[in-house]
Amino acid sequence: MKPALSTPPLRHTLDFYSRRRRRTRVVMVGKVPVGGSHHIALQSMTTTDTMDTEKTVAQSLRMLEAGCQIVRITTPTVEDSRNLEAIKNAFLKRGLDVPIAADVHFKPAAAMTAAEFAEKVRINPGNFVDGKRFLTRDYTDAEYAAELERIEAAFTPLVDALRIGTNHGSLSDRIMNRYGDSPLGMVESALEYVRVCEKNGYHDVILSMKASNPKVMIEAYRLLAARMADCGMDYPFHLGVTEAGDGEDGRIKSAIGIGSLLEDGIGDTIRVSLTEDPEFEIPVCRDLARRFDAPAAAPAGNRREHIDLPYCADPFSYERRKVDSVRIGPFRLGGEHPVRVVTPWPHRGQADAGAAILAFLEAQLKAPTTLEPEVLEGEVASDDDARRLGATRDALKAETSRLAFLVRPASPAAPWKAATPFAHALVWTESLPEAEVLAEAKAR
Repeated sequence: MKPALSTPPLRHTLDFYSRRRRRTRVVMVGKVPVGGSHHIALQSMTTTDTMDTEKTVAQSLRMLEAGCQIVRITTPTVEDSRNLEAIKNAFLKRGLDVPIAADVHFKPAAAMTAAEFAEKVRINPGNFVDGKRFLTRDYTDAEYAAELERIEAAFTPLVDALRIGTNHGSLSDRIMNRYGDSPLGMVESALEYVRVCEKNGYHDVILSMKASNPKVMIEAYRLLAARMADCGMDYPFHLGVTEAGDGEDGRIKSAIGIGSLLEDGIGDTIRVSLTEDPEFEIPVCRDLARRFDAPAAAPAGNRREHIDLPYCADPFSYERRKVDSVRIGPFRLGGEHPVRVVTPWPHRGQADAGAAILAFLEAQLKAPTTLEPEVLEGEVASDDDARRLGATRDALKAETSRLAFLVRPASPAAPWKAATPFAHALVWTESLPEAEVLAEAKAR
């Protein structure tokens, strides 16, 4: 029997339009505070064989030099967990009191051993007690309650600074059968373990809702924040996009997932999961955390303290905003059309901007992982800029018809009217005279 999924309206953030950090308790991971009003803690994970103490310590030192505050180490077996003692002692010999987070899957015994040496233990609700054999089963409420009792019996002995880390790709058969492969299933999988912790008076818990798809990850964290607020829970969150990749793609993917949640005020410690050496993850973490570690700006005095109108119909599931479609050059924007790529174009100060743009387009087409530019945006500050825009369009007519030109006036005094005959669209800012802009638009 599947439960009814309808719930009263939930809020994942204090204010939809002004960043305010989610209120949480503080959980100490060694000497590093996570949550509350403390800075966002940065962490990364070793990729060495945990039984190789020398290599694991050497890699950890590189992570620490990059600014890592919590070192996460995988402990797939009891033997790996025991070797955390040797790793810990190697840190201490170097005068380093480094918080270690042990990453445990499948084996409660490995978690119990790791708790003796690590400041934090991460367990995955999808495989800590349950298995995944892709079985289909319709649980009765009594059968499901019996499964929860089995989880409680296995999980209760584990007491330490704990992260309950749900992974979208490893939800158990039990959760899949009851809630489906969904953000809701991820949230409920974690809450089952949180309830066991609270039943035993244990509250030093950090939670995560990781997925390789940033949309799923954002939905799950938002839903968890809302459910916890509804239940009166205030545990801090660890943010991350699982297996984000490497290079520019991995960084963009992580920025979308982690940055969107930090903008919501959600997140107390982060890891960027790149398929690169772990010390390269920390600069990305730092760049993401820097702007959100600063105090949020106070709401403007002429706006309401609390705005209750949501910016979308459902913040817990992705749906593209419904808008009209408009034409810009050879393309249509909005509606059901794909999101268009806007690229700055360097016409200012160039005698032959057309040739430069063609060279840029050719380079983009040769790069298999990049998108072809569709809309070129140029700033106009002088009459010369407007003339160059016209000359550039003329030069490109014979070469390509798959470009739109967007003009951005550099200032209210810029000759934007001189540029509009050569532009498909104009960036209209409040500083431009409304009546003149509308008249020019109607004339065209």
